[in-house]
Amino acid sequence: MHVALRAIGTNYVTDHFGRFLPPAPSDDARMDEILRLIDRGNARFKLAGTDWASGAEQHRILVDNPAELYGF
Repeated sequence: MHVALRAIGTNYVTDHFGRFLPPAPSDDARMDEILRLIDRGNARFKLAGTDWASGAEQHRILVDNPAELYGF
């Protein structure tokens, strides 16, 4: 799947349906691939859960990223 995602030339969002079943640990190679996709600048991944970010990181995820992605 990551090959197909790398080929996308426009901005895109993968929501929670893109999750791994069963959940993948943070040191899983697939998580590294998600980070590489994000580093390209056109991929966004929605997060689920309650214990994932705080402070400036939460602001970047919930405010800055959507503003950049949707142009507001």
